[in-house]
Amino acid sequence: MSEFTGILAEIDNVIGAALTLKLVSECGGSTIYIPKKPTEKMPLCQLLGVENVKKLSLALGSGELLIPMSYFRGMGKKKVQIAQMLEKGVSVSEIVKKMVVHERTVYRVKEKNYLALPLIDYIEQQERKENEQAENKTV
Repeated sequence: MSEFTGILAEIDNVIGAALTLKLVSECGGSTIYIPKKPTEKMPLCQLLGVENVKKLSLALGSGELLIPMSYFRGMGKKKVQIAQMLEKGVSVSEIVKKMVVHERTVYRVKEKNYLALPLIDYIEQQERKENEQAENKTV
């Protein structure tokens, strides 16, 4: 069962969760173009790989596709990071400086449980995997 909903669930079924997260992280909130005949030079192919874009083209068709932003990118992601920092005991003033946000934002995050939002644990797992893979490549 997919951790995603809507179009992201469809994409997940075609290319898998890790690449879906990568797509949302890079392109969330914008329209992408799925080519009918993908080549290595195309930006989407550079991000996901030609074979994966071919799979998307076959499953979803070619053309423009709006990728939802969700909590993977932008202010939503910042709020989750702020919640994580608050949970670790980081002071409001330190968070304001590090995250470049207004202190009211930090207090709003404090009031709402951003760590309990859907997919947050899943996103954290994927980020840990990516960090581990990056560390293994440098060793």
